[in-house]
Amino acid sequence: MSVTADLSSRQSTAAPRKEPRIVLVMVLMIAFLAVAKSFNKQFTLSKIPGPERGDLVLSEDSLPPELAGWKRTQFQPAEVPSDLPDGQFWWVHAWGYSDGQVACTLSLDQADWTAWHDLTVCYQAVGWKLEDRRVLDIPYPQGGTWHAVTADFSEPSGRRAFLVFSLFGDDGTPMDSPWQGLYPEPVDDSFAKRMGDRLSKRPADSSPVQKKVNHTRVLQSQVFLAYSGTLTAERREQLIQVHLEARPRFQDAWNKHWAKWQATAR
Repeated sequence: MSVTADLSSRQSTAAPRKEPRIVLVMVLMIAFLAVAKSFNKQFTLSKIPGPERGDLVLSEDSLPPELAGWKRTQFQPAEVPSDLPDGQFWWVHAWGYSDGQVACTLSLDQADWTAWHDLTVCYQAVGWKLEDRRVLDIPYPQGGTWHAVTADFSEPSGRRAFLVFSLFGDDGTPMDSPWQGLYPEPVDDSFAKRMGDRLSKRPADSSPVQKKVNHTRVLQSQVFLAYSGTLTAERREQLIQVHLEARPRFQDAWNKHWAKWQATAR
């Protein structure tokens, strides 16, 4: 399966062309297959992905036409469950967003994860070399913080990629990266400080949220940009902001859906 075509692969002054399919979905399919056996203790492959499993069905308008100044250019719905290959346990909805020069892919990934899932491992499994990984300490409106992980990758061809991802549990609880101390980069709160009032601040009278490590379900939100040349600091921060504006929308949609689904499933 080819992963060479990517809607975020070129920087151009012209508007990016529209691909017939968002290729990140294919990248993820290969990546998940590559690492599934290594992490099979995290998965329960007893149910087919989709509504029957309790997955959230999204539409193009589940995300707004614009996020952090980037405009929505395309949408790839999750595959029809009956068309999925045997053993596939993930279900991905993906959107393309562009700043007029490059396009990133944004997705909500639903699988059978029950704990933290380090997405950088998946990208390394399909040939990307991890160059840098950082944990952003982002204030959470209900108290405490919600980690976002950023990663920089490279390929022998010279292409590079930038990734931002976060996870939350089926009860809506933000998840923290447990890998602090295993990487040379410390938890980084500099982005939150630079963004200032543009980020939701913790209320003065709130107490930190006690976060669970394990859940019945864990969901993943990500932004991915493959590019050639240099990624400017400004564009990097825009991509982080795109992610930070998208993830609470996914979280809110999931919370409403999951409450109804549990009530129906009883």
